[in-house]
Amino acid sequence: MTVFADLTRPDYPMAAQRTAETERLAMPTTPQKDSPYNILALPPETILILLAQGLERQYDTLRNNRSVVRQKQTELDASLIAALPRLSALYMCEGKEDKAASVHKLMEMATTPLKEWGIDYFAKEDFPYQDVILIDPQTLAPTPESFELAAKSGGYGEDQILEDHYHTQVRDLVQSARTRRDQLYTSIREFIVRHPLATIREIEDWKDSLRFPKAKPTLASFYRDIPVGWTHDGTVHQCSNCGGLLKPHPDKRLYPDGICVVSNCRKKGIFHKTDELSDSQDMKLLKNQLLTYWVGPGLDEIKIYDAAKAAGRNAALYPSSDACDISLDGFAVGIDAKSYTSAMLLIKRLNNSIGRLIEYDRKIIAVSDELDDRFGNYMATLRSEKKDAANDLEFITVGALIRSIHSGEI
Repeated sequence: MTVFADLTRPDYPMAAQRTAETERLAMPTTPQKDSPYNILALPPETILILLAQGLERQYDTLRNNRSVVRQKQTELDASLIAALPRLSALYMCEGKEDKAASVHKLMEMATTPLKEWGIDYFAKEDFPYQDVILIDPQTLAPTPESFELAAKSGGYGEDQILEDHYHTQVRDLVQSARTRRDQLYTSIREFIVRHPLATIREIEDWKDSLRFPKAKPTLASFYRDIPVGWTHDGTVHQCSNCGGLLKPHPDKRLYPDGICVVSNCRKKGIFHKTDELSDSQDMKLLKNQLLTYWVGPGLDEIKIYDAAKAAGRNAALYPSSDACDISLDGFAVGIDAKSYTSAMLLIKRLNNSIGRLIEYDRKIIAVSDELDDRFGNYMATLRSEKKDAANDLEFITVGALIRSIHSGEI
């Protein structure tokens, strides 16, 4: 599997260096009674955070330099170099085959849930991150949960990548406008979420409709040509659910029309292609980071907004340049839609800050329907663990929220 879009096989192994480092890390420190993990230099949770930080930084380097990953100490991020032998030590600690000996193998594993890595500790029922995937298997970008893990130690994370990159670009553009700033922000975000895949004509018409020539070069850079390998003999298959791209998949029985490149859409089910087929030369696809961080979470945002408008409510999408995702009746109700696979990661973030949602009288977190298991554990975790900044939040699933909007309860 090619991970981070531009990877090659290693130039040479770091086996000798890694073996020495692994042996050093596996030596006893000050073990405590009845824990086989006491011999580790770092607790398993800390190893995971270190790995998430390394993957994020390595991805950033590749994206900025258009380079490839080689298993060289001089070319791998320092955090990733530090994480690899520590993860190897965790395998050794459990008497397992070391699956972290190759950075390429590790990155391939990172596209699967942690509980499937062959590490008992990560598969424990009480391990809160067992379902977390660090790298999206289709867009090959680090997932939001990966960035949250990277930020758990108080460093950098999703905000730096998302806010400082695309959000900053859009906000700088909007702030440079003399008028209609909030309107421009909403128009840009809404088009992107509704058009993960668009014709060249649609993109040009959208840019013209903004009546903001200065924005055209930046907005054009958000889209890219469709890789040949992501087409069906030159024809584009468009997802009937989210409007994204259905790329070919080896399992033709399960995915006859292809698999959607939008991760949150995949979590909602398997969808067929639309009836309309287009030539790939006439279409553009959003860049992977926007597919992962804007379109994916935006599916629920658009669903809630459209339902509120259909119910005749005074709804606004990304009001006041993203004070929240959806507002109802001005500042009466503010809604943020969340789709984190880990309830623990989500509530830890919200306990730290709820952003500008604090400006609203009623503050609601809408959770994707597919995350609410039949035992209600996800929602129960959010409600039982909330504190500090999250004290006044209400938690509800997207489906239940839409029903409450239609009934007038919200």
